Amino acid sequence: MDKLHRHIDILLFDGVNILDVAGMAQAFSSTNELADHTYSLRYVSSGGTPVTASCGMQLQVDGRASRGSKADDLALSLIRRDCGVSTALQVAREMVVYLHRTGGQMQFSDLLESQFSRDQSLRALIDMVFECPQKPWTLESMAQVAGLTPRTLSRRFAKSYTTSPVKFLERLRVKTAADLLGVGTPVGKAITLSGFYDFQQMQRAFKRHLGTTIGAYRDRFAPHEKGAID
Repeated sequence: MDKLHRHIDILLFDGVNILDVAGMAQAFSSTNELADHTYSLRYVSSGGTPVTASCGMQLQVDGRASRGSKADDLALSLIRRDCGVSTALQVAREMVVYLHRTGGQMQFSDLLESQFSRDQSLRALIDMVFECPQKPWTLESMAQVAGLTPRTLSRRFAKSYTTSPVKFLERLRVKTAADLLGVGTPVGKAITLSGFYDFQQMQRAFKRHLGTTIGAYRDRFAPHEKGAID
C-alpha cells in the first residue's frame, strides 16, 4: 500500500489570530516529524494576496484558496484518523505545552487531550460532543451515546477528567463560542452554533470560565465589528 500523503491548505484572512495559524501549522509539522512527512502545507487566502493578522503582522500566501478550502479545529481529528491515536496524542501533548507557553486559551488545554481518552465509551461520546456541541445535550442523552447509565458516565468522567459531563460540555461550548467570535462570527450565530440557549446563558458561562463578558472578549479578539453589547 502506498504511504499516505495529504496536501493541506491553511486559509489565512485579514484579522486572523497569528496563534491560531501557528498552532495548526505546528500540529501538522509535528506529525511530519513523527510520521515521516505525511502532510505538506500551503498557505492560501481568498484572493491569493497577502493578509494582515490581528497583531498587525503581514502574512504572505502561496496562492488562492480553492472552493473547497475549510478553516476548523479538526487538525487533531484528521491526524488521529490518518496516523493513529498514539501519534495524535503526542501532537496534542506538544500543543498543550505550546498553549501554556503562549497563553493561547490555555484554560481549555485539557479539552485537547480529552479527545484521546483510553476509555472507548468516553471517547465516542467526546467525539460526538466536539462535532455537535449545538445539540440539546442532557446527561441522559450523553449517557445513551456512551452506552452507559448516567451514574456510570458521571463516575467515569469524574475519574478521568475530575469534572462532570455537564460541566465539561459547558466548557466546550465556551471554547467553541470563543473560537467563533475570534474569527468575526456574529454573536447570535455563535450562540446557536455553540449550543447555548440564549445570550444570557452564554454570558454567564463566559464570566465563569473566561472571567469576562461576551462584549469584552469580542472587543479584544474579533477582527471586525468591535464594541458588541454586553
